[in-house]
This record gives sequence, structure tokens and C-alpha cells, in this order.
Amino acid sequence: MKTFKRIMILFSLSGLLFSSCAVESQPRKIATLHEVTDPHNRMWASKNRLFVTNSTDPLQMRTTVLVYSLEDYRLIKQFGGPGVFKIQPAHSVFLFLQPDKFAVNSSGKVSIYNYEFELLQELAHGGDSFFYVPFGNKFIARHVYPKNKTNYYWLNLYDSELNIIKELCRKEFVGRAFSGDYSFDVYEDKLYVANRRDDFFIEVFDEEGNKVNSFAHDCSRVKVTQEHKDQHMSRLTNRPGWERYFKSREDMEEYYRNLIQYPEYFPAIVDIIPADKKICVVTGNQVEDKREIWILDLGGKVIDKKMVLFKMRSETMCYPYSIQNKHLYQLILNEQTDKWELYSVKII
Repeated sequence: MKTFKRIMILFSLSGLLFSSCAVESQPRKIATLHEVTDPHNRMWASKNRLFVTNSTDPLQMRTTVLVYSLEDYRLIKQFGGPGVFKIQPAHSVFLFLQPDKFAVNSSGKVSIYNYEFELLQELAHGGDSFFYVPFGNKFIARHVYPKNKTNYYWLNLYDSELNIIKELCRKEFVGRAFSGDYSFDVYEDKLYVANRRDDFFIEVFDEEGNKVNSFAHDCSRVKVTQEHKDQHMSRLTNRPGWERYFKSREDMEEYYRNLIQYPEYFPAIVDIIPADKKICVVTGNQVEDKREIWILDLGGKVIDKKMVLFKMRSETMCYPYSIQNKHLYQLILNEQTDKWELYSVKII
């Protein structure tokens, strides 16, 4: 198996950790989403609609998109599936929502839809770049590629046909768990990028790929424990479909033990979500079952820090979440009914 594919398997499953700090808010249950059976750990919200990627496949092929109203929580649309979107086992299609369109990223292509769910454009690519985000009439995507025998995560600007225009930033790929590559998203006419390595640092680019701003803040970080490492390794070695990539379980376990480097601390930033004229930053800080979310203005000034109850599936894996309409939404499994329930808490 190619090293590149193994790298992507590892970091698509590296897991997320969140939480901690000042004002605590209580989430409330607002709906049961009966059609959801096995969601990915991110959701997306825009235009008063909530997008969930879902699967009924035992290999967790999350290729179906469920769209719900955030006004009455009814199912508006279901589309996609294995015949439309193809991915590797235990992965998911990944969405990016913009005001007038949204992109669905799957293996080897990016599909652009409007909010009437009409397919506007479908662009094939070689599969070595991932998560194409519409940015004006261009795209942003990240890429894993070696240079001078060193692997890097690249974040690049592409034209409307997915031809590379320029490099925006890069960082070395060192096989380190829990950090991943980049958290990035487009809001209005700017691109916001956090490198998800160590520090609280965000860069801002315009539509021509010029860096127009950056900001950093001091932020405490959570120590990586042996329990975190054990849970992470268990997720990797027990995921479905591993037989497609390894000759035996022993071969798989040895490969991951040799590849993975665990940091001493989780990164300061886990995720950034621009919404409601703000930048919402999910930090790596956790206190029991609470997570820390910082609210910044678009210039990077800290407006507030929220300590929010934020459910985790495990020490290193969160339940699906999104931020929209000044609220954090989270989809949580009710283990008694085996139904997925939607919770909401105001954070802005």
C-alpha cells in the first residue's frame, strides 16, 4: 500500500479534543433526527439548514447527505450515496458551505450545488489534494506532497479548473497525532487559516492569495495522557475495512506504532468556524465534559470565551457539531433509544 494512502487514513482518524473556561451555558434538546444512523463528527449549517453526512454501511461509508431545516427540524433533502460520492472506508464526504453555493468533496472530485440542490459544476481531480473550498471564482485546497525528501502539508490557491495558482502556506508532516493539517474556511471575501499545530495563530488571506492579516493569542493547552494515546491507537486498529490495506492486524499495529508520534500537548486550536460576523475558535482545552470556545471579531480581537458543555464520544472523538445563528449545535446519540438527538446552546 502506498505511504500516501496510509498517511491519509491515519490523519482522517486522528480525532478531535475540545473545551474549558469562563461563562458556562446549558444546551437544550431541540429535535430527534430519526433519519440519522451513523454521522460524521462534523456538521455544517447555512441558510437555516443543517447538513449531516451519514451512512448505513457497515464499513462506515458516509456518502449520504441529509439536510434539515433549522426552523422546524424536518428533513428537507437526502442526496448522494455510494453511487454518487465515493470515499474510502471509515471516511466521509466533506462539505464547505458558502452563501450562494456549497461544495461536496469526495474521492477524486468536487461537486458544486446551489441551495435548490441543483448540480452546478463537477470537477474531477487526481485525488492528491483534498477539501476544495470555493473562494470567489477560485478554490482553496490542502495537499500532502514531499519536497527534498520531506513531506509537507500545503495549502494552495487553485483556479476555477483546479489548476494550482500559488502556495499560501505549508508545514512539515511528521506523523504526529492529534494535530492534523489545517483548519480553514472562507467567510465573505476572506480565507481564515489555523495550522492546528501548537500555538493559537490564525492567518487571513484575500481572494488573490495575499496574506492581509494574522493574529495570535496566549492559550493554555491540555497534556496528552497515556489514556489519550491508547484510545487513539484503539480507534485506528479497530476501524472497519482495515483488511483492504494491511496483510494482518499485527502488520497494521506495527505500522502505526512506528509511524505515530504523540505530542506532549494537544494543539491550542482544534477548529475555526467563521459565522455571524465572528470567528468561533474551538480550543484544545478541556475540563471534564466542558469545552472552551473563543469568540473573536473578524480582525482577531477576543470578544468572549465560553465554557460550553460539549459531548464527546470518547476522550479524543467528539459528537457532530456546527455553529450557526449564534448557536452551537451538537448531534448526540441517545444510547437508550439508539436515536440521534439535536442539542443547541447560544454562544454568541
